[in-house]
Amino acid sequence: MNKKIFIFHYLPFLVVVSVLWHCTPPAEQQDEKAMTVLSDTITRTKGNCEANDCIEVLITYPKFAGTPSASQIYLQLKTLIFNDLVIDSAKVEQLNMNQLADLLVQDYVSAKAEFKESTMNFEYVINGEVAYQHPQLWSIYLNIYTYTGGAHPMSYQKFLNVDPDTGNKIDLINYFDNKDELKRKVEETIRQTHDLTGEQQWSDVFFSDRFQWPENMGLTSKGLMMVYNPYEILPYAAGFTEIVIPTNEAEKYLSFDLQTNAEKALQ
Repeated sequence: MNKKIFIFHYLPFLVVVSVLWHCTPPAEQQDEKAMTVLSDTITRTKGNCEANDCIEVLITYPKFAGTPSASQIYLQLKTLIFNDLVIDSAKVEQLNMNQLADLLVQDYVSAKAEFKESTMNFEYVINGEVAYQHPQLWSIYLNIYTYTGGAHPMSYQKFLNVDPDTGNKIDLINYFDNKDELKRKVEETIRQTHDLTGEQQWSDVFFSDRFQWPENMGLTSKGLMMVYNPYEILPYAAGFTEIVIPTNEAEKYLSFDLQTNAEKALQ
């Protein structure tokens, strides 16, 4: 076909494509750069579990991809998990999750070699998920269970709050409005939960002499969740102390709109 005829024939089509591209909303043009979240599960087993003489590792965690911040979020998540498993923090950047599982098995094998006559039952169970997505903040929830011998296992509930744009860790307390009012509400809830009257001193029941914010708090589909893990304010036997403030009530204590912005973020 003659080049001039070809250009003339297809020119209207090229014009339409160009117009449609330039008229596409920015959000649609940037879809390729949106964060994607998948779930990965790692399992390891070694030994005779029927005889209660083995190690079992089960790690389920969210994987992030699609943006420059994804690798930073992954690093923050690994750091939290590694620290709770008493793994040398210097190895966080060197090892991935599969290598972490292998290292836990190696530690078990070494312990078995040292105490050959003893039965050993090691367990590591970690369940992680993205509990809430918001344009300014993502909350990642982890439930961690470990047992490496001793009187009892250890269980933790952890929150990792991150900026989805940078991947940096966020202190949720920096987003609190009406902090004094929220503090009174949480303290009152804890007192009621543990039958501590208003006249009693905080130290009559808890480890500290006054109220302290929990180390772990984040956002979930149910609202603002705060968790005191065993030994944080009470003995192990007391278990977890959890406070959940429903979304419609939690909004008045936060500096952003939970429902409206979260809906946009989850589309």
